[in-house]
Amino acid sequence: MFTVNQKNIFIWIGTIFLMVVLFFGYADPFTIVMAYFIESIVIGLFNFLKMLFSSKEKNKNSDTSIVFKCFFFLIHYSFFIFVQSVFVFAMFSNTDKNISEPFNVIENFSYAFTMDGFGLTIGVMTCMLILDFFITYVLPKTYKHVGAEDLFFKPYLRVVIQQFTVLFALFLVLITGLDVFVAAVLILLRLLVDLAGVYITSSDRNLLKVSKFIKKNHTRSDLEAIEELKKFL
Repeated sequence: MFTVNQKNIFIWIGTIFLMVVLFFGYADPFTIVMAYFIESIVIGLFNFLKMLFSSKEKNKNSDTSIVFKCFFFLIHYSFFIFVQSVFVFAMFSNTDKNISEPFNVIENFSYAFTMDGFGLTIGVMTCMLILDFFITYVLPKTYKHVGAEDLFFKPYLRVVIQQFTVLFALFLVLITGLDVFVAAVLILLRLLVDLAGVYITSSDRNLLKVSKFIKKNHTRSDLEAIEELKKFL
């Protein structure tokens, strides 16, 4: 899982760069935490693009168009992010007095862009996502083998884990006050989650192991369990 390969090299590069940015003071620790949270929006936008350019052949059996599915996803995902934002900004308001009202998500997001090193941090994260998009989706022509429905729930599990990690990091800051240490732990936790995700999806054997571990309905076949798991990974 920790071996550097074509599928996870950008995860490693992004992690190393963020560690350098953090420990050399190019970005405030809270900037790192906020950037990880806002990255969820960028992840959703890339999933929107993947859905938009997904296979028309794979969508033929559906009565709704690809464009409709894409914009429905955008609305659904935006509401999901809004709810998550309220909780995260409520936590941030305890450590940053510039965030006073959790429901003012647009104002709070605008404030995030003024934080020291935020542009650099979110820029690196976005570049890694762009490279990953081309390496794992465009160049292998993955879009020819997936439909919009196959991609609809892809970002949700990753984002839920990411948001939980951010909230956990903020909780640790409130208790310990060690913001640099906590930001480093957040980066490492994110590395672990991303590497695990790549490892699980790298082979049907790994997917089978996980599906057997988590499936509740034992009447389903292994193939059905794998296909259901693929919707979220």
